[in-house]
Amino acid sequence: MTRSSSSRFIRLISISAGETIDSLAIWLPAEKAVFTGNWAGAIHRALPNFYTPRGDRDRSIPGWLADCDKLLALEPELLITGHEQPIVGNAQIAADLGKVRAAVQFIHDHTLAGMVAGTDLPTIQQTLRLPAELEPRDGRCEPHWIARSVWEEYTGWFRHERTSELYAMPQSAVWPELVDMAGGAEKLAEKARAHLPAEPVKALHLIEMAVGVAPASRPVREVELAVYEALLEATGGRAFDLIGWLEGRIATTEAALAEAG
Repeated sequence: MTRSSSSRFIRLISISAGETIDSLAIWLPAEKAVFTGNWAGAIHRALPNFYTPRGDRDRSIPGWLADCDKLLALEPELLITGHEQPIVGNAQIAADLGKVRAAVQFIHDHTLAGMVAGTDLPTIQQTLRLPAELEPRDGRCEPHWIARSVWEEYTGWFRHERTSELYAMPQSAVWPELVDMAGGAEKLAEKARAHLPAEPVKALHLIEMAVGVAPASRPVREVELAVYEALLEATGGRAFDLIGWLEGRIATTEAALAEAG
């Protein structure tokens, strides 16, 4: 505790598993007010970001759950975050944070149960369904991103799925041969288009190979643009970090098409 010039007690609390790894909460016990900033993310009642696509180190999911319990135990009457209006009343704060905590715990437990059962990460992610009562507010993080963070926090980067994970050569090194066997980049692009709009992620895997082999091909880039637009549509406007990434890829593809003439 430190004493300010007006004799107000202020307690600084380490909450190192949130939006950053060096966050502090400020607790004013007399006012029962806590300042958390963006510890739980920039959007109150949305899922926290434990990793951001713009690049950052993973934050700890079990650590965040412990931090949440630490803050809830204070029984604050006023919660001041990094954005929007303060949240007033202990019951409301407990309900809001409690719901987010329960959702993160559910994702953690679902992932851990899959790992114990020997289930691969893609299957764990694809079978993840939050119960209706735990559905969060629209935010910046997809639930299956948190599942990946849980997996990598416990196991690291080697998924024990393919021996090629242990070597420096990327899968893209064999793309030219695969594209050639598929009949060429433009032929593969048409195969990708055939998966739209029903399976845009499957289309994405194919078009990334085609673009990797023939980045100057206008027909290939046109399909690439259609794939990104389908993926953007599929977000439903919910995951802002994913939306931002896709919008960036659309802009890059449009620039490539302009250069192709």
